[in-house]
Amino acid sequence: WEELKEKIKQTSSITDDLNQLSVNFDQRMLMVIIDQQRNTGGHSVEIVKTEQTPSELKVSYKKTHPKGMASMVITQPYVIASTAKCNEKITFVEVENN
Repeated sequence: WEELKEKIKQTSSITDDLNQLSVNFDQRMLMVIIDQQRNTGGHSVEIVKTEQTPSELKVSYKKTHPKGMASMVITQPYVIASTAKCNEKITFVEVENN
């Protein structure tokens, strides 16, 4: 977890909330989606739904992109979510932005 936070700091301003976050990995796990590096601001990644079955945890996410003008800055959108630890297969599915 500490290593991931260090990598995020390389391309993003890490918030104090994230810096102070501790995770009990005996009971919890993190779902992390990191988009590619972008040349402008206004991009984001969001988890829109999770579905648990006996054999799989399906995580649906969407990416949004700026419409029109955007700031010229290198960004790398990401989302981090905590959930109860599970042993099932985890599948990440990108859904189209409506």
